[in-house]
Amino acid sequence: MQKDVSIPAIETSRCVIRIAGTAPLVIKNLADDCRPKGKNPVEDFMRSLCWLTPIPGEFTMQAFDDAVKNGARFGYPQSAIKRAAATAAKKINLIDKATLCGAMQIDGTFLEIQGAAPRMRTDTIIAHVNDDDGCLKKHTLVHRAEFPAGWFIDVPITFVNNMLTLDNVKTIIKCAGLFVGIGARRAELGGECGAFEVASVEAK
Repeated sequence: MQKDVSIPAIETSRCVIRIAGTAPLVIKNLADDCRPKGKNPVEDFMRSLCWLTPIPGEFTMQAFDDAVKNGARFGYPQSAIKRAAATAAKKINLIDKATLCGAMQIDGTFLEIQGAAPRMRTDTIIAHVNDDDGCLKKHTLVHRAEFPAGWFIDVPITFVNNMLTLDNVKTIIKCAGLFVGIGARRAELGGECGAFEVASVEAK
């Protein structure tokens, strides 16, 4: 005899949470781990940014400054913010990472970084460098973008009501800013950058 199966309706809610940087946000350049020698440091810096407006054709500080004056906009991948949220949720034993990935979605691909203009930063890292002896780990300089404290990002979130509440979402994002962070040299990696706080919550 076939049994009736009742599947509860899935209802979602939306909100926009503004995260505000309490520490600089350092953008990790994907080329940091194995960068070719002899490149223009300013080009490394400019290419580390996610440009929401066209990137200048010339890699000089003058070209960059002109682009900023003319309204250049920069983004940050929502996937990195969601990853920080999932790590924080696990740390506070609220929900496991896999469940959170289904219960909470961050809309968009790249979210605009506002409130501060990026500047060039130089760090020493241990990178994998290809040379005549093969791929070796060596100390090397990297040039990348840093947004000073005061940056903010409006994060649009959709969440499943019977799995999370708005207060749950706010708590997860708050803990992500305190314990995990985003970007290079973030708290999760023992660094001092990438920390943020919840500046506002707007239910949609």
